[in-house]
Amino acid sequence: MALGRALESASVSILLNKIATQQVLDFFLKWKLDAALLSKLKSLLLMIYAVLNHAEERHVEDAAVKLWLDSVKDATYDAEDLLDDIATDALTSQNSTNQVRNAIFDTLNAPDSVKEGIDFKLKDISSSLNPFKETLESRLRKLIERLEDIAKQKDILRLREDVVGTVSSCPNLVALPDEENNLPPALQFLDLRHCHNLMKLPSELYKVSSLEELRIEGCAKLEVLPQMGLPSKLKRLLIHQCEALKTLSDGLLHNNSALEYLEIRGCSSLVTILEKGIH
Repeated sequence: MALGRALESASVSILLNKIATQQVLDFFLKWKLDAALLSKLKSLLLMIYAVLNHAEERHVEDAAVKLWLDSVKDATYDAEDLLDDIATDALTSQNSTNQVRNAIFDTLNAPDSVKEGIDFKLKDISSSLNPFKETLESRLRKLIERLEDIAKQKDILRLREDVVGTVSSCPNLVALPDEENNLPPALQFLDLRHCHNLMKLPSELYKVSSLEELRIEGCAKLEVLPQMGLPSKLKRLLIHQCEALKTLSDGLLHNNSALEYLEIRGCSSLVTILEKGIH
């Protein structure tokens, strides 16, 4: 599979993370935008993301699947532009409100109780003017219509979903089972999130031969990845906010020559990253 195709999967994954940011959620709340549209966008992206691996396997020999992936790529770019615009609008609107607020406060020598009332009234005025509702909601609806068509086409093309395993917000979880037989043999996607006491991954993780993507996020006590290496078919490895992780040794790739995408963010203790690089 070409690296560009792997990046399409990664782009959809990044979009899903952007949708869930507090900045986007606060912006929708502040300007009374339709949050149901945001939920619909997330649901559609998840549906498409679930079949991307299969589509990427078939696109070389199936022209219709290649066209479908091109449609996903175009829609992903447009969705990213929309979310970037929301982030920009959120910052601009906050700065504008603060400038007006500061100008009024500089002019008036009023007690704090009056200033609080002015703050409340400014928020009320800005909400009623709402320069974003019509344009952003219209763009969201058009994007959702495109993604709905794309999602319907995946069924026509008979694209199958990955076998997914998710472990999320399990504060008492210290380790996953080491025995190979306790891990689902057909597992293709493993998502570990906010398991704050998780200290290690299965030493025999490399034996889960079907695993193609591993995401680890917010596992603050995880210091190392399995010394016996990664599964042979693993294509994407994403590690976010694992503050105790110290090294990604070259031994991780002992069994693997398929890794195409590596994303590491917020791992403040990390000092060594695959000195020999990705094959």
